[in-house]
Amino acid sequence: MRTLLRCIALLLATLSVYAAPAGFVVRVEGSRIVINRGLMDSVKVGDRFVVMRMGRQVAELVVQNVNQQESQATVSQLYSQEPVLAGDALTIGGDVNPVATNTPSKPKSLTPLQLTQTQTQEDYQEMLKSRTQSQEFQQKWSGKTDQNTDAFNTQNGAYMLDSLAFSLWTGGPGWWWNSADLLTRTASQAYWSHNLREHMMRDYMARIQIEVVHWDNELLETYCKMQAAQQGMTSVEELNALRQQMQREKQLDKNDVFQVRMQNVGELNVEMSPFHWHMFLSAPDDKRVVATHYDQVLDRKLAPKQEVTGFITFPRVPNQDGVKVFLEDVYGDRGEFSFSR
Repeated sequence: MRTLLRCIALLLATLSVYAAPAGFVVRVEGSRIVINRGLMDSVKVGDRFVVMRMGRQVAELVVQNVNQQESQATVSQLYSQEPVLAGDALTIGGDVNPVATNTPSKPKSLTPLQLTQTQTQEDYQEMLKSRTQSQEFQQKWSGKTDQNTDAFNTQNGAYMLDSLAFSLWTGGPGWWWNSADLLTRTASQAYWSHNLREHMMRDYMARIQIEVVHWDNELLETYCKMQAAQQGMTSVEELNALRQQMQREKQLDKNDVFQVRMQNVGELNVEMSPFHWHMFLSAPDDKRVVATHYDQVLDRKLAPKQEVTGFITFPRVPNQDGVKVFLEDVYGDRGEFSFSR
């Protein structure tokens, strides 16, 4: 009888592994796991779920925060070296027992992660510097045009006639006082004329500094380690989850991704819209590769001392050891950057 009961229990445990899931992992946000179950499903803080993949237990989650249709959880135990991924199925914690022969009988402890903020920051900055290139584009705009010259002469002549009329009107017994006032007005006119001429006749310089960062797997790795240190992650599993999340977002295996920073360091407004007309990649046979996506924040007019940063993505050109970036039609000039892969 006992043998029969054990067989039944084992059979129920096996069937429960392949039963309908109690939910799914929606996304992984660093150490936080978002699941598609919430208050509407009677989930409460402290509830436990087991992450399943292909009939194997991957990890156990404990709910930390509950919303109407979603909940946020953290990993309380890992049953394998595999990280939790979006799309993994969930079962109610405690309902499933390990049945696969390759599943360890005891949950493995998290592998310690020793990353210092100072070291990871230095490593990231050094790697970032090696992946960054910049160039300044400029153009001079002269105020010495016929239109400005005529306007200056007209304004200056009108002021002189006004001073002359004032001196004739104020002639008489109080000539000494009027003479002093006339000297004051003459000095004011000279100062005003000088400033007006400086404003209307000077040369202006339009200048923009464009900095381009090529993101690759090595830069992404140092960035993830820096983020892991800043967020206080203590396990390799958490770092792996963050790395996989960033790789899915950037898709560096399929794309060439660039971070662009534009800074107006001149005296005039700079118009860069639409930005994707100014930046492209080179391909064999002198062909151009146009961007598939770019941050719309790059389409803007920059006033002096303003700057903007955004990302632009190009489809990866296969069978090339490097990538060449062209910046074109920036004040009629052209810049070129080369990055290795």
